[in-house]
Parts: sequence; structure tokens; C-alpha cells
Amino acid sequence: TWTANTESDLAYYIVYRSANNNFTPVSTDSIARVNRPAATYSVTGLNAGTYYFKIAAVDSTGNKSPAFAQASATLKPMLLVSVSSLTMDSANVGSSSQKTFTVSNTGNAALTITSIARSGADSTQFAVSQTPFTINAGAVAQTVTVTFTPTSAGTKFATLTIFSNDSTKTVSLNGRGIGTSGIILSLSSLPFGNVRTTTSKT
Repeated sequence: TWTANTESDLAYYIVYRSANNNFTPVSTDSIARVNRPAATYSVTGLNAGTYYFKIAAVDSTGNKSPAFAQASATLKPMLLVSVSSLTMDSANVGSSSQKTFTVSNTGNAALTITSIARSGADSTQFAVSQTPFTINAGAVAQTVTVTFTPTSAGTKFATLTIFSNDSTKTVSLNGRGIGTSGIILSLSSLPFGNVRTTTSKT
């Protein structure tokens, strides 16, 4: 938004944008034409960075004023992860359990999750859902699903590292694998028939 030109022969404004501070606008910097009486302009879909804007007024005969009123905007994504650690439900060896967490963008530019890497001795027993993905500014959080599939009994540990165009975050994982019994019974019951008191039978 800028202070409107009050001259009666004003026709429109030209909006210029550059990545350079104190730039001198050229025709390729022009991004919009705003007709009178409007004195505001909005732009979306920009990548992270700092942008500089200037305005020029054009009258009804095509005369253009020098560019004026430089303004700037810095756009930056902000990565927010809902948890720093995640304890999975216990699972039998060979079976699985799942839990989720969310990744949000609290910044004003698009957040791109480039990858989610697993590390640790037990990392292969944990799997993570889709990457990469992008969360636009103001968009809803993205749900990430972690699947735990133990290959042996005991407590397992791993770390997720979330890489983005903002920062890097980690989530610690743990889960317990439950082993199956190694005892095998050949029959479910064993009849002995009638046995006198104080005697035995095998």
C-alpha cells in the first residue's frame, strides 16, 4: 500500500520488483499495473528471500514519474515439528505399529522438506512416509507416518533427521519388539484315567 497520487490526470501506477536494494527500475522489473484509484498491490507465490518494490505513476497522456517509495519484504519459511521424540507402540517381531507427527510452516514463504533421513543401529526397523513435500505459507500441516517393524525382541532406537530449506530438525524414535515363545507343546491335554489315592501313573 502507498499514498495515492492526487493529480486529476493520474491513470495508473507501475509496480516494480527487484532482488537488489536501491535499484533503478527498468522495464523488465515491472510486475504489475494498478489502475486508479487503487493504491495497493499484493503478490503471492514468491520463494524465500528479500524483495524490493518501487512505484511509478503514469498520467493519462503516458507521462511517467520517477520511481518512488521503495519498500521491502523478507520472506522466510519456518519449520515446526510437533514432537522431538516418538515412542512407538510395542509390536510382535514381524508385525508393525504406527504413529504420526506433523510438520508445519509458520513462516511467510514456501517450506520444502527435501528429505527425512533415518540413522542409528536399529534405523532399518523404522520406516517413514512420503518425502519430499512442500508446505506453502499458511497451509495446513503435513502428517508424517512412522512405521515400526521389529526384527527381534528388545527396545530399538533410531533418529529421524528432517532436512528443509529453512533448518534441520531431529526426532528420536524408540519402540519395543516382543519375541514369540520358543516352547512348542505336542498336545493340549494329557489324560491319565482313574488313579487310586496315594498311587501314581505316568
